[in-house]
Amino acid sequence: LPETPEERDELRIRMVQVAELDNKSRKLPRTPEDFLTKETLQPLCWRYGDPCVYAGFELASRSMHLGEIAVFEIDQPLLEASVAEFYKKDGGIARVAGLPNFRHHIEDRKLNLLAQELPEWELELESKKQRTVRAELELCSIDLFDDLSPQRTGEYLLRIADPGRFGRKLVHGLKVEANFRVSGALSGMALYRVDNAVWVLGQEGQNTPVERPGMETVWIPACVGQVFQDACRSMPLLYPGARLEARLQNGPTPMELNPKFGRALSSKRAWNHRPPVSIVVEFLAIVE
Repeated sequence: LPETPEERDELRIRMVQVAELDNKSRKLPRTPEDFLTKETLQPLCWRYGDPCVYAGFELASRSMHLGEIAVFEIDQPLLEASVAEFYKKDGGIARVAGLPNFRHHIEDRKLNLLAQELPEWELELESKKQRTVRAELELCSIDLFDDLSPQRTGEYLLRIADPGRFGRKLVHGLKVEANFRVSGALSGMALYRVDNAVWVLGQEGQNTPVERPGMETVWIPACVGQVFQDACRSMPLLYPGARLEARLQNGPTPMELNPKFGRALSSKRAWNHRPPVSIVVEFLAIVE
């Protein structure tokens, strides 16, 4: 549901207008969920020591066993305050990156109104501020990645989840069919996804060529080719069926990811915003 008071007021007005029309048409009443798009949330994923995620989540997960479900009381300084500096440098915010938004139970605006109406000793302002958040966490999986960042800081992680089946080896210059997905590194929300894309390995960072009339072109991001190139250095023998996973603390800009989408943004954000991303590439077959 909407988080800001303005968005909630706008939704309320729209619901009232629709309810009046529904009454006239003798339709069943609707709920707020009918007016909003729904998206299935994925488990949060991060690396140990990741500056993108709340420090409280990091500390909590380090004390858990695989498959364990536990409840933690996390102090406010270990939540949004712990990542504010990182996202300030990137020009983004934690909620856009996929972190949950833990709102105070009583908004500062309401506390200010109360302070004007009640004496301070009756208000007990300190008792009405939320000190902690209770969070239930489940440790779903632990995966090992190779750290390919120059200083071994974890900024670029790569994992060969599956080297593929035996057969003809994947090398530059081959035409392949593959699925790839670039998602938010934490939430797994897809930023750009293409299934059954066909292109020549080594020719990324451009649109696929038109091979027949009416064929649509697809933009292949350069980061997809970079992941394949680095995977070949770690494991030279990759075959159709291979699945590669990578995590970038500073991912591609919107223009690098897909110029079609990037042009709809401001020039500053289109060329400079580099959110943390995860990249998954699945090679389906070699196209003869």
